[in-house]
Amino acid sequence: MTNRNASESSRLKRSEALKKIIDRMNLFDNTFFSVALSDKKACEHILRILMKDPKLKVLEVQTQKQVSQLLGKDIRLDIVAESAGTIYSIEVQRKDSEDHPRRTRFYSSAIISDMIFKGETYNALPEHISIYISETDLLKQGRTVYDFRMYDVQNNVYWNDGYRVLCVNAAVNDGSAISQLMQYFKTSSPYDSSQGHLSNRVAKLKQTKGGHAEMNEYAKKIFEEYKEYFFGDELDEAREKGHTEGLAAGLAEGRDEGRAEGRAEGRAEGRAEGRAEGRAEGQQLGQAKIVAGFMKKQGCTLEEAFAILNIEPGDQPAITKIVNDMLYQLA
Repeated sequence: MTNRNASESSRLKRSEALKKIIDRMNLFDNTFFSVALSDKKACEHILRILMKDPKLKVLEVQTQKQVSQLLGKDIRLDIVAESAGTIYSIEVQRKDSEDHPRRTRFYSSAIISDMIFKGETYNALPEHISIYISETDLLKQGRTVYDFRMYDVQNNVYWNDGYRVLCVNAAVNDGSAISQLMQYFKTSSPYDSSQGHLSNRVAKLKQTKGGHAEMNEYAKKIFEEYKEYFFGDELDEAREKGHTEGLAAGLAEGRDEGRAEGRAEGRAEGRAEGRAEGRAEGQQLGQAKIVAGFMKKQGCTLEEAFAILNIEPGDQPAITKIVNDMLYQLA
């Protein structure tokens, strides 16, 4: 097979793998949710239903917004949208294990920390509504929507601090418009046109080349953004290990030869070989972590993950072994 044919075959495999993954996705998948709501009209449709305001206008949408802290923990938000005087942060959540109330509190403090400037009064701080969408009923009270605001528990007096939390779930179907929207989140069928602009957006992402291209670009972005995070520690450890092992091998070879120049050459060669091997092992371990995480999150096969993440064919056998070892240990 020529290089050109091999490249074409690789692109075809990647396209087929991507389509399979997109077909399985729904709006509870962070990736699909973020790409779908990057469209202002789709985001607006969801907010109008959740806020019960058919005239709500979205002015701006940011997806996967990262808020970095100098000393504290960084956060990454699925969706941040702005309408007149109000900031909406929208998160989809599948885990039941997190401390959700404290998570929303921490996220809110990070979001609004840079929205008021020196010399401004606190009246300049925008309203912030945190919308937490989950598959399960996190509070287990049998309701579709939980609306949290700050009150004095003794006198039932409202403390108007401009912050509100809406917890919405797809587990309880009460027949409301919000509940119907949540049921759509679960299926995200491209053939269901019941959700207006949101339905149009989902159909485009799942059924058109343009939609697949958007998802493809997003997959590349995910890989690039997290590559250094995954590879960094492993590469440092591998380099140090390679240096140590290379030095030991060089010293051993030098002793065997019994010559000073042999020791010097042995150390140099041992370090070079050890570093190269350690660097390769570190990179493969980092890639294996990304592949395993992607498989778990998207429910895809190893071959599909390789295609989507553009893993080089020459690296695949070693990464396959590492991933299989990881999965075996988790079993």
